[in-house]
Amino acid sequence: MKVKDAMRLHRKDGATGLVVLEYPPTTRHIIMGTRWTYLALPYQYLLLVYRRPGPAWLFAPLWLLDFRLAWRKSPLHSITDPVAGSGLPMGTHFSSFCHGNFKNIPHLTLGGWLNYMVHWFWTSSFYTSCETVSGMSFDQWQKWSREDPSFILRMGWQETVPLLQVLQKMGWTDWPPATTLFPYRGPDHDKVHGDQPQLRV
Repeated sequence: MKVKDAMRLHRKDGATGLVVLEYPPTTRHIIMGTRWTYLALPYQYLLLVYRRPGPAWLFAPLWLLDFRLAWRKSPLHSITDPVAGSGLPMGTHFSSFCHGNFKNIPHLTLGGWLNYMVHWFWTSSFYTSCETVSGMSFDQWQKWSREDPSFILRMGWQETVPLLQVLQKMGWTDWPPATTLFPYRGPDHDKVHGDQPQLRV
């Protein structure tokens, strides 16, 4: 899925920017510590904050300031819809991810930088800080993912915190009342969100 299709929100404040990317349910090979696992994932919301210390035409690259992950069992309709913390280590309470192998490769375009960040995130090693998630071991998660990946949408992920509140806790506190998300453009988007209002510019 292309980054431009995954983008649900992009906001800039001076040299700093915020991007929310949405990816539909999928399965991924993920490194847990030193071991590869095969995990089914629900809707994934990647929340990235970047900084560009100068204008793009002066070859000022983009730099990562914050990276968080939220989950849902269905696509977002509005910025006030609730989300759940991810089931991956470090992300259960909307915490910032800190992968030790991160290298901030300069990119002049937002699309190029986001492509790099998404690839880096999913190919990095997640710290195995816990053995179970929602009462499910990672071995069980992998087993069920191979048998029926859709089980992940039937798990009891606690979607209790509005996305807006998560973004406010990340430091983005001033939101116009009319803020809307970019239209959902994932698989079968016309069937899922055919009546969603278009982006206001």
